[in-house]
Amino acid sequence: MNPVCSRHSEQPAHWLCPKCKQPFCSDCVITLDASSIGGTQVVRFCRKCMIATKPIGVTDAIIPFWKRIFSEHRTSPSREKSKKYTGKPDAVTDDPATLALKEVDALCGENKRDKAIDHIRQWMKNGGKMNAALAGRYSDLLIKTRRMDELRKHAPLFLKLLIAAREEQRAITIFDACGEMTPDLTMAAATLLKIGDILSANGRARDAIKVFSMITKQNPDAPETPLAYFKAAQTCHDRLMAPDRAQKILKQLIQKYPTHTMAPAFKSYLDRIGE
Repeated sequence: MNPVCSRHSEQPAHWLCPKCKQPFCSDCVITLDASSIGGTQVVRFCRKCMIATKPIGVTDAIIPFWKRIFSEHRTSPSREKSKKYTGKPDAVTDDPATLALKEVDALCGENKRDKAIDHIRQWMKNGGKMNAALAGRYSDLLIKTRRMDELRKHAPLFLKLLIAAREEQRAITIFDACGEMTPDLTMAAATLLKIGDILSANGRARDAIKVFSMITKQNPDAPETPLAYFKAAQTCHDRLMAPDRAQKILKQLIQKYPTHTMAPAFKSYLDRIGE
């Protein structure tokens, strides 16, 4: 049977946690470049257990050829028949959140922003799931109507959805904008860790370090916090050429988490910097 991600049923799983036995796609593991600390090129951690995952074999992650052929042969006619029968392609191709967005846009077109916001609120209250597009429209409406408190509560979800949708550049734009309007913005450590990685990859090392520091201050008990310390130290050393600052952060990390599974690697990296 083809393994799928335990968090995203539509995504194939490529990594397995040896402790909780949960399979994950590449978006659901925490990726750490460990080449500079004597380890393998990339280490991927389980977000729950914070231990290194193991790759799932190619034969486990890909649908067998014979099964794929059978599946395509059996399902294709039924989809085509469904389209001809309903005569409403939108009802087949649009997910519920996209249909909700169309209703919201219709209200906005009539300049009924308050009603559009109420429609989204009711949608969420009734258990409707957001997608990146609907969450983005909600953010736009909150900004235009100056509902900053509501925006502060919504922004973390919006950023999480953008990252999941791989809209990384837009996520950074929204993060910067929210930071200016709501300086006390808080969000999940996993989301901040990804934002820090994106900032670092885009040449914004100092901003990345600030984000990693947000994790250590806002979420001191989160399982991602030790990696936030390490990534801050790694960014200082590799991007800013500041070994002294990197050493200071690493010493704090080792002191705070002496029994962490990556503690030996942290110490090895500290020794390498000191050489």
